[in-house]
Parts: sequence; C-alpha cells; structure tokens
Amino acid sequence: YPIYKMADFIIVPSYNESFSIVALEAMKNKVPVIISDVDGPKELFIDTKLAISMNPKNMASIVEAIDFCMGDPNYVEEMVDRAYATVKKKYSWEGVAKQYRELYEDVIKGKNPKGQSFKKLSIFCSH
Repeated sequence: YPIYKMADFIIVPSYNESFSIVALEAMKNKVPVIISDVDGPKELFIDTKLAISMNPKNMASIVEAIDFCMGDPNYVEEMVDRAYATVKKKYSWEGVAKQYRELYEDVIKGKNPKGQSFKKLSIFCSH
C-alpha cells in the first residue's frame, strides 16, 4: 500500500492483540514497526527482533520507542531488513503454502510439527 511508503514508522498501540496484520503490512513495505508488548506481538515480533516494543498505556514508553527508532538508524535498518525477510518467508502466500506442505508431509510420515509420533498423542484424543 502506498501510504506505508510515506511513513517513517508505524505504531500499533494495542492493549490486546493476538496477531497484527497492520504490522505485517508495514514490514512487507519495509517500514519500522513499534508495537505493544502484549502476548501475540511480543512472541511474534518483539522476541524475534522484528519490531520495537512499547507499553501502550505509558506515553513515556511510546516516546522512548519513537526516540529509539529515530536515534539508531543502523539498528532500525537491520530490523526492517530482518522483518521484511521474515514476512516474505513465513507470511507470504508462498511461505504459508510451504509451511502447510511441510505440515502435511509430517502428518503423512506420522509426526507432528514438534517431531513427536502421532501414536503418542492419540491417547489424548481417544474417548
């Protein structure tokens, strides 16, 4: 989307979020993301160093994140490159299709994504 190209960064100040399409769209357009340090985004974007964290209930935290983005362009550039590569690999149609193919291949082989045999898991499913 052309509007992303006009932004210096995107702020996603959610109190509760499981997955942020806005963050993915920004990353796809190589725009730095400042996102709430809540469950979904923390695991997907902050812990993986694809975005800058902030507390949406604390204005000082938001300002600090903005200052960081503006004050460390080298880190932000590396983060943006990492985020773009991750989005392209994991969240593009091709990336998602590849992950499903690998999952189906594991199922055919009798393994779940964590490498455990489905036979071990069947005791939890049988009633």
